Amino acid sequence: MINGLFLKNGPDSQQLIRVTATTRPGPAAMLETFERNAGHWRTVFPPLAAVIGAGGFTPHKVEGDRCSPQGLFRLGPCFGKYPRPRTRMPYRQTTVHDVWVDDPASAWYNTWQVVPARGRWRSAEALRRSDHLYDDAVVIHYNTVERIPGRGSAIFLHVRAMSSSYRGKISLTN
Repeated sequence: MINGLFLKNGPDSQQLIRVTATTRPGPAAMLETFERNAGHWRTVFPPLAAVIGAGGFTPHKVEGDRCSPQGLFRLGPCFGKYPRPRTRMPYRQTTVHDVWVDDPASAWYNTWQVVPARGRWRSAEALRRSDHLYDDAVVIHYNTVERIPGRGSAIFLHVRAMSSSYRGKISLTN
């Protein structure tokens, strides 16, 4: 249990990131990190200011609602434009051809793909961007197994300036 939050994430989970909204509704949030040691959770780093979707958190995420999904989700892989950083998590370096499909009508909805689309989808989010949005990022496994069309896609934890909120993603200052 962490501050009243009962975790049902199984005995194999040893690390946890908790993001809590600090304004309701709104994008301001706080990110905390925990690690399990000898059956007890302890804080790893001081809390960090974060930004969530402009609509805040929701337990009923819908594609395009500008909300972040509420719940407990696994993380990984990490991805970005740099050669492999110092992490033990799986990492994938992006290219200009990498996209995350956000077209609910596509069989490839909410998956990492490589362009060209060749008719397989009508919309996708570029993972290598000139605005540096995904220079350092981690996949948040929301709707990545069932991939229910319209339930939300391309949910990532990434580094970004605090001046903006995003369409459901969670961002931190650089």
